[in-house]
Amino acid sequence: MKYSSKVALTNHPLWILDRIEADWPGQKADIIAANNEPAPMILRVNAGKHTRADYQSLLAARDLISTRCDLSPHGLILDRAVAVGDLPGFEEGWVSVQDSGAQLAAQLLQPKPFDRVLDACSAPGSKSCHLLELEPTLDLVSVDIDADRLTRVSDNFTRLGVSGDLRCLDLTKPQPALGAFDKILLDSPCSASGVIRRHPDIKLLRRPEDLAALIETQRQLLTQCWSRLRPGGCLMYVTCSIFRDENEDNLEWFLAHHNDVETLALPTVGVPRTIGVQLLPTKGAHDGFYYALIRKVSPGL
Repeated sequence: MKYSSKVALTNHPLWILDRIEADWPGQKADIIAANNEPAPMILRVNAGKHTRADYQSLLAARDLISTRCDLSPHGLILDRAVAVGDLPGFEEGWVSVQDSGAQLAAQLLQPKPFDRVLDACSAPGSKSCHLLELEPTLDLVSVDIDADRLTRVSDNFTRLGVSGDLRCLDLTKPQPALGAFDKILLDSPCSASGVIRRHPDIKLLRRPEDLAALIETQRQLLTQCWSRLRPGGCLMYVTCSIFRDENEDNLEWFLAHHNDVETLALPTVGVPRTIGVQLLPTKGAHDGFYYALIRKVSPGL
């Protein structure tokens, strides 16, 4: 098949098709099909205010039908998308809109009472809010490089009635004033190749030459965030990419350059990788995300 025909039939640029073929030859057709379908509207029920079952009943009372997510104990998939104003208690913080794949971040990090946690690259704040819903006692520092985007984190905090320390910083640079953390959530900037169905303009705006700069940023963020982690602490590396070189290749690079890292097993979700797990975009379900969990140990152990 000619390249021009591939582009027309798949509605994907060639370079993305080639990367999917290289990394996911057996799943290529399903990934492309999922990317070309509208993404479902998925909710995260605030566990501090309602159980999922109770909120599902509140939805049903408004003729809003939902299905429970397999990935998240707080997730509900709506049969049809609606305005957030139609969701019971949205302004009161009873519920948020968040893909079930993204909901895994806070769950897998497993925050403990009074942990000091860094949410790097935190805007728009969904993961910070979820962390505080799961464990309100956290000493949470939410950082983003973009001051305008950081206001969205503040707005979400206000709506959900939670609080945290918001800071506008460039975490690719040393930030010793931040101090040390028990846990770090690094949801790194990436190609966003796992969320194309939510942002189809990625297929037009993203270029293959962008990847080198993104990977350099990802590695800088890993290195600098690692320096802020206490011995015994854990860092969760997350992307919404399905490209290997942004995911397990970065972790393999990191392990090769640090002797104080231990990789931790994650639950069996998605596709297990040499390091971490990969969710692929799936029709009627979650977007594409990569997760890897690493712990800081004493060098040489």
